[in-house]
Amino acid sequence: MKNSVQELDAWLKYKTPINLWLPTLDLEADIKVSRLDLIEISGNHCKHNLSRLTRVSKLIHKILNNNNNENSVSLEKIPLALDDFRTHLQDNYFIYYGTYLSEMLNNIRWGIQNYLQPTYKVSYKKDDYNDMKYSYEYPAQITQEIPRQWFWRLMNNIRTGPPIKKFTCARYLKNKSSLEWR
Repeated sequence: MKNSVQELDAWLKYKTPINLWLPTLDLEADIKVSRLDLIEISGNHCKHNLSRLTRVSKLIHKILNNNNNENSVSLEKIPLALDDFRTHLQDNYFIYYGTYLSEMLNNIRWGIQNYLQPTYKVSYKKDDYNDMKYSYEYPAQITQEIPRQWFWRLMNNIRTGPPIKKFTCARYLKNKSSLEWR
């Protein structure tokens, strides 16, 4: 699990150089930005309407101006370019990396499964008289009702296993999206 978390963490923190044409601003921007920032921009843009995107606009403004683009862009113009960003990120960047991101997240889920499997094996108790009935023997340190309910739910998730089998995406889906080509 540690390797899976480290791989995802490194991928998210990596400052990738990308080239964006922002027609609304008449700007071709060469920027270096963390993938986590790109996910934040894309995710918040999908989730909120224009009136709730001030923070995203400020982040884009900071990214554009920190990357020494020839023409500094005023913060008030950034909301006009949000759809340009959305198009690049959703229709290109994350379409390309979607499978690889899914692989990394699935590897973490399987890491959690493997980590908790010994606890599950020790605590799972099958009823001697009814094949459909089972229970969990709680660890000694879990004494209160709410933590016990969470433990039960967690063990049930381990019992059923991850919904997606382990997979590896093709190596060419781990390279560079067309926004990163130089």
